[in-house]
Parts: sequence; structure tokens; C-alpha cells
Amino acid sequence: MAQPKTPTNPSPSSRPTHPKKPPRKAGHRPAKPAPKRATQPEQENRADTPDEQPIWRRHVFVCTSGSWCPAVDGDGLGVHARLKQLVAEAGLKATTRVNHSGCFDQCGHGPMVVVYPENVWYWGVQPEDVDEIVSEHLIGGRPVERLRYRNTPGKHKLPRDEHDRPIGRPQRKKTAADATL
Repeated sequence: MAQPKTPTNPSPSSRPTHPKKPPRKAGHRPAKPAPKRATQPEQENRADTPDEQPIWRRHVFVCTSGSWCPAVDGDGLGVHARLKQLVAEAGLKATTRVNHSGCFDQCGHGPMVVVYPENVWYWGVQPEDVDEIVSEHLIGGRPVERLRYRNTPGKHKLPRDEHDRPIGRPQRKKTAADATL
């Protein structure tokens, strides 16, 4: 009785090639096409002239994903909900967009909020801080200094202790308003 043949993988040189394409060398990938560049008319149509209005005057991002900002280091989801509510109540919905965001890679400092175009970052924001952010920053144009986050560019995730508390998280300075809580 004859043994059944076991399939073998053909060697690269014996594999069939596409009739119109030359065979590829092992480990060689074709070059990616160069990214498309804007043509002159496309460049002229971009909204980068000072007299044009942006789609949103301000864009506010709240970290509501990941493992920490939404519920462990604070209440990122509550911050987002309160921001949406107060922006609507203040009549800012036509000019200020509040969005959920992915992780900002600043874990342990959150919940994080970022306001663009000013590029103002806030750390450790709690739902009770939102009233001040809306009245002082979004309406008054003055960032809330006690909540400002300043760091060097890049990832700044804090290590965690055995109870999942961030190690090295700065303490917020107490204010007169904090004493009444």
C-alpha cells in the first residue's frame, strides 16, 4: 500500500509568479507611494487666513477612556457630562465642542482636560471644578491656574503602588474655596 504524500511548501524559486510582476526578493517589501501633496488650488482653499472663522472657537477634550481617568483617579465621565451641561446652559454650544477623548498618556494625573486652540491642559479635574473652568476659561478667557497642568512634551504616566494609587502625583494647592467644602 502506498504512503499518502505529505504536502510540502514549494521553495520561493518554484512558486508561481504573477505574469506582469517580477518576483520579489525574500524580505523585500515594495516602497510605499509618496504622500499626496496639496495642489495650488487646494492650498488656496484651506482655512488658514485670519479673516476666516474656525469651525469651533474652542474644542474641549476630556479623557474618558483607559483604565484610570474615567473612574479610578477621579470621575472623567462625570467631568465630561458636567462640561456638556454647563456649556449648553451658558449658550456656548454653537462655539464650543466638548468631546470624549482617548488616553493622553498622562495617567495618574487625571482626569485630564485639554482646551484648544489655547493648548491649556488641566489635571485632576473633578466635576465640582467644571463650573470654574466654564466661567473663568470658556466664558472669561482666563485659564484656571490652580488646575493647570504643565509638563514636558511626551508621555508622563505615573507608576502605581499596591493599591493602584499613582506614585508621585502632585498635591493640589488648597484655596480659600477648598476650605469651605
